[in-house]
Amino acid sequence: GPLVAPAAAQWATLATPPSQAALHGDWADHTNKVMWEYGGVVTIGGTKLNGLRYYNVSADAWTTISSGLTDAAVNGSAGDVADSSYHPGARDRPATVVDTVSNTSDIRLWMFAGRGLSSDLWYYSVKSNVWRMMIAGGLTNRHIPQMWIDGANKKLYVFGGRICCTTAIDDMYSVDISAVDDSVAGALTYNTLTPTGTPGIRYGAQTWIDPLESNLYLFGGSNEVIGYNDVWVYSIAGNNWTQITTDQASPPTPTLGIFNASYAPERRAQVLSMPPAPGSRTVSLGAGNFADFWMCDMDSKRWAKIAVCGGHYLAVQAGSAMVFGYKYIPTGGFNGGSISSTITVHLFSCTSG
Repeated sequence: GPLVAPAAAQWATLATPPSQAALHGDWADHTNKVMWEYGGVVTIGGTKLNGLRYYNVSADAWTTISSGLTDAAVNGSAGDVADSSYHPGARDRPATVVDTVSNTSDIRLWMFAGRGLSSDLWYYSVKSNVWRMMIAGGLTNRHIPQMWIDGANKKLYVFGGRICCTTAIDDMYSVDISAVDDSVAGALTYNTLTPTGTPGIRYGAQTWIDPLESNLYLFGGSNEVIGYNDVWVYSIAGNNWTQITTDQASPPTPTLGIFNASYAPERRAQVLSMPPAPGSRTVSLGAGNFADFWMCDMDSKRWAKIAVCGGHYLAVQAGSAMVFGYKYIPTGGFNGGSISSTITVHLFSCTSG
């Protein structure tokens, strides 16, 4: 049914993060209901960090795993067995995905590239509390790339990104992670993909995978000259890209809370975004320099703009965000020249009809 515009009273400020941050990598761990953050910066153009922390939704509390170290050194070699002394180097704007490892009851937080390093690939084992580097590099150094995980078939996909700091790219690779075992040494490799069709060069796009189709989706992003608001889908089986909604320079003004085929968010990149939660087929995004909140229904491929509360939600970029049930929780990011250390919760609802 139509979505209801939320009231201002539905915003609430949550536990204050240990420090302000933006441009960090982030993961929404729905199994444990926590949001993880890695690295980033505390001032625009400032020193990059490599600390790890998480926010527990149920407890409304932050936990620091490692402090915000600023060294760029990397401990460990690609494929080494995980060790507590290993850690990635400091970076900002890496690509990240969450992998649920059912046979070991573990959650792996995968991280690819990022400004400050190269094109390396790491994962953090939540169960073992250790980092492990699986690929040392080999691709063009980049940050703000697009990344997906096909959890059913245990493959990672990466696309494009930005070469520091003025050139967008459009190459695409897959990584088979099916044989990864924390206790068995062995590095992984990037496999080059040459799909038919392409979204073109871009970085900072929102990505998600359809839980029913196992296809890869991409929204928006930038090519260094303009932003986009189109949606593309990549067929894993067919190895081809298809544009399913067109880019609109001036999309129509929407009626709040209504899904419509002609609606689209304004062009944007580096959004506060949330892929579908387990069991859901609705992707959500907000901000990207716009003080708004949108949802996309993947069955109909239609967008709806959801009202936001003035004064509680800033037009921020490059923070973190997640959705649990009907709770939308953005934190951090930057708005113009300042970085936010605020974490808030926003409740939205649906009605029948």
